[in-house]
Amino acid sequence: MIDKDLQAIAGGPLDRSLETLETDIWIRLDLKRKARLLRRIVALQSVLAAVAFAASALAGFRAVPPTQAAHDLDVFSVRVALSSAALVGERQP
Repeated sequence: MIDKDLQAIAGGPLDRSLETLETDIWIRLDLKRKARLLRRIVALQSVLAAVAFAASALAGFRAVPPTQAAHDLDVFSVRVALSSAALVGERQP
């Protein structure tokens, strides 16, 4: 059964030219290699961006000064005569 099918295929006309078969194979292999390289580059860039983001976030957390208690010279302190609460009449100085 398989022999008949193979003989029918071998005896029939070719559906395409085989002159450029080797060139087509090398072109496809080259495209696959470039696609693989591009995927690796994108993955590397993603990792580098994630590391840069994490380093930036860590540096931001470490650079925050310690919280300080409000004192009378703060602009938003309710104890200051020019505070926003005092200016709108909630508390008279």
